[in-house]
Amino acid sequence: MTVTKTLEYINKPLTQEKLEMLKALDDREIVFDEDSPELTEEELARAYRPGALQDDERQDVHIYLSARAINKARSLGSSYTEILSRIVESTLSDNEMLKKYL
Repeated sequence: MTVTKTLEYINKPLTQEKLEMLKALDDREIVFDEDSPELTEEELARAYRPGALQDDERQDVHIYLSARAINKARSLGSSYTEILSRIVESTLSDNEMLKKYL
């Protein structure tokens, strides 16, 4: 099941009740026990961050390309998707080149 939230929903201010609940939680002391011990710095560094992939991870994405771009990419051979991936990564890593497309 897909959950969709519009920008209107996301940008909606918190209710007074939710603000008070958050303020009450802010004053509570954190209590660690054997079921939920305090994490070490190393464990925190390895923690999963939603939306953040490790450098060696891959994720499928869908982009729309012009017919010209697709034909050119396919002309590079059967590994054209890997080549496109390297082009995108290289461009995103080069600030000067990135500025050109923004």
